[in-house]
Amino acid sequence: MTKQLYPLLLISFIGSFGLSVVLPFLVFLVNDFGGNPFVNGMMELLTLHFN
Repeated sequence: MTKQLYPLLLISFIGSFGLSVVLPFLVFLVNDFGGNPFVNGMMELLTLHFN
């Protein structure tokens, strides 16, 4: 693998890592702000859609 691909792989890893950190805690954040299961589902859907 050439060194030219390393920045691309790093960016991809950081994006995947950020998503894997946000999704488990999104349930607790929605519940703390008074959201119901529908709001939680919509937040997860939008998070995955825009990432």
